[in-house]
Amino acid sequence: MLVGFLDAFERTGEEKYFDAFYITWRKYFINHQVVEWRQLLQKGNTHVGDIGNQWKAIYHTGRSMVECKNRLERLIENCFIIN
Repeated sequence: MLVGFLDAFERTGEEKYFDAFYITWRKYFINHQVVEWRQLLQKGNTHVGDIGNQWKAIYHTGRSMVECKNRLERLIENCFIIN
């Protein structure tokens, strides 16, 4: 989801996509109490399930962050203004 929002912002320049990325990243997916990513978010921004299960692997969180980092760096290099 996070990578998709950044892709949409990069392709269209519509700030609503960057705003959706930022709000989702900052407010909904990170559980600041245990410093871990939530595994699932459903429509209406309600959390589904526990922080982890046998199917959640660190690979997915790490890869997502690397992909987001790469896109954010590319946006900065291309002079997109990020508020």
